[in-house]
Amino acid sequence: MHSIHIAIASSIGGREEQQDAAHSWTSEHTCLLVLADGVGGNIGGAAAAKTVIETADEIWNHQHGRFSSPRQSLENIAELAHQRIAALTPGERRNPASTIVALYLDEHEAHWIHCGDSRLYRIQNGQTATRTRDHSVVQLLVEQGKITEEELNSHPDKGRILKSLGGGSFKGSDYQSCTYQPGDQFLLCSDGYWESVPAKAPILPSRPRDRKLEDHINRLVTKAVKQNGPDGDNTTIAIAEVAAPNKSHQAPAHPQSSPLRSVIKSTLLIIFYTFIVIDIIILFYIFLSQ
Repeated sequence: MHSIHIAIASSIGGREEQQDAAHSWTSEHTCLLVLADGVGGNIGGAAAAKTVIETADEIWNHQHGRFSSPRQSLENIAELAHQRIAALTPGERRNPASTIVALYLDEHEAHWIHCGDSRLYRIQNGQTATRTRDHSVVQLLVEQGKITEEELNSHPDKGRILKSLGGGSFKGSDYQSCTYQPGDQFLLCSDGYWESVPAKAPILPSRPRDRKLEDHINRLVTKAVKQNGPDGDNTTIAIAEVAAPNKSHQAPAHPQSSPLRSVIKSTLLIIFYTFIVIDIIILFYIFLSQ
């Protein structure tokens, strides 16, 4: 497996309660990142997000960190979490709920699901190559041409999501996969982060070489909280970064000959020149005999 660097950062922002939750799990050949954003105010948003993480932990451990069917395992996390969140407040008119975005990486491929408006971005060469589609009212308005991407972050309906884990029937989650490359970055984030980033700005600014990943994303969260203001939402991001090859350790363009090859080459040259010398001696002897 490629070397994967993982980091998570979170802030309560201007809210009274932290209703975001995120966690990562790693094994020798795989890793899993899950981020959840609780919905429901004072009636269980934090508990709903926590339930998503606990469900993911249970399935990861049950399968010993190796998903034989990544799509099925990720979808099982979402569906089981949905059932458990719905059971948190039985009989209530309005149940707590949560978004989910989950990423599973094996030796070569990335698999992810999402439900709600928590997002996953795949970053290649500093550019967004893939972004999940929000299950929200404002996303529909953008697709219908009624508002622009620039208006999405400030629209009064930006918090209305159309699909979540929790109350009501389970509406499923969206699944995607890809073969990842060295240097790829996967950013998982709650709406508290992506809403703070202007539409045309890079969602994940490049990291200086001398700055650790953990320090970098903590700075990004701090900046987002400041941008969101005193009443801003919880803000959480999680990053999986596939290490790029170290050019200083790459093989030279013209590989050096092995010691055995050098010995064989030298031996053949000696034999070749020996035959030439013998031929010269024979010709000289024949010349003297005449």
